[in-house]
Amino acid sequence: MLPDVAPAFSERSTCFKRPFSCTNECKRWHAGIDIKAKGGVTVVAAERCSVIAGAGGKVERGWTSGTRQLFCRNADSWAVYGGLTPGSALAQGLTPGAVVEAGAPLGTIAKGYDMLHFELYDGAEELKGNQRWWTGEPPPPALRNPLGYVQTAAGMTRTLGTVIERHEALQQLGYYAGAAFAPWGDASAKALLAAQSALSLKADGVWGPQTDEAIRRALGGRSPAVRAPGHAWMQYLPALSAGAFFVGLYVGFRRLGDRH
Repeated sequence: MLPDVAPAFSERSTCFKRPFSCTNECKRWHAGIDIKAKGGVTVVAAERCSVIAGAGGKVERGWTSGTRQLFCRNADSWAVYGGLTPGSALAQGLTPGAVVEAGAPLGTIAKGYDMLHFELYDGAEELKGNQRWWTGEPPPPALRNPLGYVQTAAGMTRTLGTVIERHEALQQLGYYAGAAFAPWGDASAKALLAAQSALSLKADGVWGPQTDEAIRRALGGRSPAVRAPGHAWMQYLPALSAGAFFVGLYVGFRRLGDRH
């Protein structure tokens, strides 16, 4: 989706509390992934999609800090590209219903915003606008965790980024005996601690990049299959409690420092 970027892990991504500075009584979760990139960088379509206009037939919809967002319908999902420079999608000649091929430009990153906000939704029903994920409630039914999608688009090794994948990985290694499709709970946390101890990792209950790499290595190339029709909300990472946090994908432009 962004040429010339170097991927790495970050703590802030899908499902992180909004606003980022809050510590208690946070109103909602971050429902997407922020992919850091320098202002002016071209954003391209992750796959072949159709441009979907908003109210009044506008291709460019309003977004944070005066930037714009673009909705594009993929084969089986909806993608939201936010943080675009105003007018940059129109400059590509994009019109309502236009079919964009994978890798085709959609616009540019707005200077000062310096990142692409990316959301992904199931494509069964028409997506009329961004969905908000309020604290204390399950995610919107159509909302997907875009981590694996972004990793695949970037040509990366896919990490174990969903509850189901993590449960199945811990099951295969003999640490978890519960249902793969169950929400993350006490049994999941105990299984993770046991796996970390057995793999000579810091047993802190956090599924960070070192834990993810060690567990994938222990699986010996086996890849948990994840299919959860009707259970989209279960594909999200464990809740922010007991020291656990959401590990998502952060992509930093090679010539840009650490800034968020």
